Amino acid sequence: MRRWRALRLVSVSAAVALVAGVCVLGLAGWAMVRGSPTWWRQIDPEDPRTIQWAETVHRAVGQHLTERRVGDQAHAASYAPGEGVVRWQSEPWRVSLEPTDANAWLNVELPRWLNASGEDVGWPKAFSQLQVEFRDDQLYIGVRVEAEGRSQVLSASLRPEVREDGSLWVPADWVHVGRLPVPAAWVLGEAEQRLPDLVPDELRRLPETRAMLRAFAGEHAIVQEPLVRLPDDRYVRLLSIRSRNGRLEVTCRTEAR
Repeated sequence: MRRWRALRLVSVSAAVALVAGVCVLGLAGWAMVRGSPTWWRQIDPEDPRTIQWAETVHRAVGQHLTERRVGDQAHAASYAPGEGVVRWQSEPWRVSLEPTDANAWLNVELPRWLNASGEDVGWPKAFSQLQVEFRDDQLYIGVRVEAEGRSQVLSASLRPEVREDGSLWVPADWVHVGRLPVPAAWVLGEAEQRLPDLVPDELRRLPETRAMLRAFAGEHAIVQEPLVRLPDDRYVRLLSIRSRNGRLEVTCRTEAR
């Protein structure tokens, strides 16, 4: 009889300990979900200093894009006229960006540009902040979503790559809900089914959202031919992109057709 009483006591104690453990884990998980990534910074897009910095970055990027470059002599020697052929190209050139530069631009200039573009896709009202972080071989991108009275940071760790055919890929390793890490394959492998749980209705209706999730899942390139057309009809082509030493290093080439 005593043995059964002892066994029952041990069983009840184990059950209580298990429930307590689950509760603690649940509270810890809830705190992680409601928290922000360790790299997340507070940014006030209405702060005059942030606005000024964003405008400075915007001008600097514009100057880099439109600058007159030294031509690639090897390309000039081998050029043969033809439709769609690049008749002139510069030597590759590089620019690097710090997270503070990118975040100021993303939260001030990007909303301005989207809202003024006249396109159907403006700056989503559910987005209060959009931020990036650069670490060795990984680019972190996150957004604070304000929806249904909740504020939550969703982020992903990406490995950007320009492949041999020139296409830009951004497969994700991890997705974070707050500080809670989830393997990207768990979330993005069923992106269509999980959309109601991931993003508010305002964003779920956009075809760009589904395309972005599929790009994060590694199903296709985010951009097949990463080119920026300049006002003088020249083009800037992205050759490589790498996150290193806390900076994003971008290598480009200017072209004319």
